[in-house]
Amino acid sequence: MLNKIMKSVSIALFISIIGIFLWLNNTHSLSTDISLPIYDNVDVSTAADGTIIFQPNDNPTNTGLIVYPGALIEPEAYTYYASAIASHGYLVALLSVNMHLSLFDTNKAAEVMAQFPDMHWYVAGHSMGGVSAASFAKDHHDQLAGLILLASYPDPRDNLSNVDIPVISIYADLDGLTTLENIADSRPYLPDDTIFKKIAGGNHAQFGLYGSQIGDLDPTISPIAQQDQIITATLEFIANTN
Repeated sequence: MLNKIMKSVSIALFISIIGIFLWLNNTHSLSTDISLPIYDNVDVSTAADGTIIFQPNDNPTNTGLIVYPGALIEPEAYTYYASAIASHGYLVALLSVNMHLSLFDTNKAAEVMAQFPDMHWYVAGHSMGGVSAASFAKDHHDQLAGLILLASYPDPRDNLSNVDIPVISIYADLDGLTTLENIADSRPYLPDDTIFKKIAGGNHAQFGLYGSQIGDLDPTISPIAQQDQIITATLEFIANTN
């Protein structure tokens, strides 16, 4: 009897492990349905760990942006955002994180910062990536110029309300995953002067370009229209806080 129980437990555990493995490898990547612009003034390279670096070669500044991807989302899904920001003279790094879950790699931004010293750094993150970016910002706020939350909010344990760092929270009113209620509830954990930027008609998945996402709402604006608003808000934030 005991042997049968142990065998059943072993089979259940094996099936669970396989399920987790398949789930972790079911990632969202850059949609092939969208044509991306080519910026001649941006050089793109991929590091050995999969992090993608966008370096401006025309009037580069000493300011950079490090982006944590959302859960199970490939960094390539944020290529449009990164390319546009880099075309304005800012170095951008799209992090590749362990198991495609940034919470397992919260300190990853430090590796990029060490690779490019003497820079003014901003960190950003989409969804789970924003939780990681906020956690990193809390621990390294004296090394950062600002935090950009993309459809995200900090874990209450990473309360930033008394941390001296500029923050912008960019969110969408048709986001079915990071809801308007989530954004409202996040205010006590952010500095009083946090900027809140709402994108009317936008949803969760269009903070990247990887297609639709289960649980999300239908947007009323196009992916590129939403991306352009996110890019404009990011550039204005950097220009006003750098």
